[in-house]
Amino acid sequence: MLITGCQTSQTGTNLIELMIGSALGLIILSALAAFYADTARQTGNGLEQARLNHDIHTVLYIITRDIRRAGYRATQPGVMKVSDNPFDTPENALRVGEYRGEKTDSCITFSYDLNNDHQMGVGSIRVTGTPYSNSNQERFGFRLRQGRVQMRTGGKQFDCNSGSWQSVTEPALTITLLRFTLTEDCLHLPGRGSACIPSTHPRVVRKVNVQLEGHLAKNPRIAAALTESVHIRNHLHHPAHH
Repeated sequence: MLITGCQTSQTGTNLIELMIGSALGLIILSALAAFYADTARQTGNGLEQARLNHDIHTVLYIITRDIRRAGYRATQPGVMKVSDNPFDTPENALRVGEYRGEKTDSCITFSYDLNNDHQMGVGSIRVTGTPYSNSNQERFGFRLRQGRVQMRTGGKQFDCNSGSWQSVTEPALTITLLRFTLTEDCLHLPGRGSACIPSTHPRVVRKVNVQLEGHLAKNPRIAAALTESVHIRNHLHHPAHH
């Protein structure tokens, strides 16, 4: 009697199939790695953008808060004339200009009665370490110079090219635009449409529009731009600089 056995065939994974599977696995891993890398990059850029926005907002806040006080003097009713304000004389009044070689209208200078003594004080301060109240510096200013925002800290000469100035922005931040636009309107005119002339002694209402733009020094694509208008609280009562 002839007995025949059952034969079973077994097939394994050949080399070509292994290579194809490995290649597909590498493609998937590469895609996942690229996805996670792009996500991490976007997250990093988002954090840097948020930090830049915060820094730009902070600098603009410092500038506008100080400008708003331009021309302020502590008064004594019935003793001092409003028109005798030393902080609104032509040499101390709010003015717009620029440091030599920088963009037009990228500097502003102004003064106010910091220590409420009714008099103009000329001294020097340090931005860090010494409070304003311990100095006699009452002439202020902000300017753009070499990609930095600088604040005036002292000096006898009061203009955008003289005196002592200190940067208030970090090297990691490059400021590309700082522009001050001053507008003035006269009140109490003799009649509608009248020109603002010295003999009428009108009140002059002032507004400063501040534009600030900058980017990260290491990545110019991460940039921010802000604009804010500042209404000067203290009106001019004599158009001495018109």
